[in-house]
Amino acid sequence: MALPVLAEPAYYTWVDAQGVIHNTVVPTKPGALEQSSESKRPASKSPESNTEKPDSVGSAPVKPKELEGYKTEEELQQQIKSSTDKSFYTWTDANGTLRNTPKPDVIVEFSATEIVYDAVFAPPFRLPKKITEGACCADYKNAFKQILASDSAVSQKITSESVLYQTQQGFIPAGYFVIKDIEKEIVFIKSFKLSKDASYEVVALNSSFQPLYLASELAGLYIEQTWKDFAYTKIMLELSDPEIEYLIVFANDEYIDKELGYSLSLSLGKASD
Repeated sequence: MALPVLAEPAYYTWVDAQGVIHNTVVPTKPGALEQSSESKRPASKSPESNTEKPDSVGSAPVKPKELEGYKTEEELQQQIKSSTDKSFYTWTDANGTLRNTPKPDVIVEFSATEIVYDAVFAPPFRLPKKITEGACCADYKNAFKQILASDSAVSQKITSESVLYQTQQGFIPAGYFVIKDIEKEIVFIKSFKLSKDASYEVVALNSSFQPLYLASELAGLYIEQTWKDFAYTKIMLELSDPEIEYLIVFANDEYIDKELGYSLSLSLGKASD
């Protein structure tokens, strides 16, 4: 009657990396049944039996070689305890198998994103003195009619009828803007009706219409057209020179429609320290 009972397989219950509980048959070697039966016989009280060294107090039991790779009940409970202390993501893989994955311990670090300007107009970056004191640009003083204030935006349409600004490549229509009483400001420039390949030039003048800064070939950030807004390019300039009072802005674009032209919109905002 004892043989069928002894022949029943033994199982180890364990949890895999996905948190799924498994029951695995413990393999037995040939002759393990006889060894198991002999192990149940009373131990002989012969003197030789007393020569065995007792297990040291507090030491963990040694796992037989045939059971290596399987978890003991104590190890299983420890793993279940550590697993239940964490949250799991439940998800379905490409084969449709439902899996549970422990959420990783992630430490999120927040850092302030630094604003990147297309150009910075600050005293260390002024044009050479020989250029500032050159013959420019008093001839354009009557073209500055758009006054840019911190609480509003101004816009100007640039066409072939606009005041032409002289460059090394020739005369080109431009926008002329007045900026008064600045300390440290951001100028946001938006252009409409230009291609994404257009580039921009910005000249900053002092109160005597002398050039202090020149920013050339600015690409800006091109925003595609959406259902609520037309496509446009945005440029950000930092103005940190109180002597700046005038801006001249124009675009270089081979696809400019000379009849329809394009529009420039400027607004001011405070620059953070």
